[in-house]
Amino acid sequence: MRKKITIGNKEVEFNSSLAWVFIYKAQFGKDPLAVLIPMIKAATKAMISLNEAEKSAKEKYGNSKNSKGIGFEMLTDVDIDDSFEPLYEIEATEILSIIWALAANADKNIDEPDKWLDRFETFPLDEIGKELLPMIAQSVMSTKKFKALNALAGPMKKTPLSKSSQEASDVG
Repeated sequence: MRKKITIGNKEVEFNSSLAWVFIYKAQFGKDPLAVLIPMIKAATKAMISLNEAEKSAKEKYGNSKNSKGIGFEMLTDVDIDDSFEPLYEIEATEILSIIWALAANADKNIDEPDKWLDRFETFPLDEIGKELLPMIAQSVMSTKKFKALNALAGPMKKTPLSKSSQEASDVG
């Protein structure tokens, strides 16, 4: 699957066909699944925790006509911190390495990771991750497990990165 995402003012294409796994291993010397599986587990725990916190907020504040927007925006800082605690174990360099390998899979002339990342003034990992995680999971998981993971993420809102969600297309 290919997807274009605008990061800052630059459009970047990503390709999640499994060739990214070999690109990652060739560049970083280790199998990405050793990094990716714990990352997916941590993200799943965070999504479950956020969904539970949202459900609790809805129960607490109700769903009356006067209470518009009950949901994630009603979460407290403590709810959010507790929900994201599983993600604190993930190293930023691991995430950036996977993102780079997905970009390298789409652009065979890509710069080395540090030079490529230096092109961006901002690089919102949370938003980029929300866009790419489903692609990555779909490329390495069975359809049944992917659907279960996707159901957990269902209530999560789309990111404002770009029109990329509509531009996703299967390759091959």
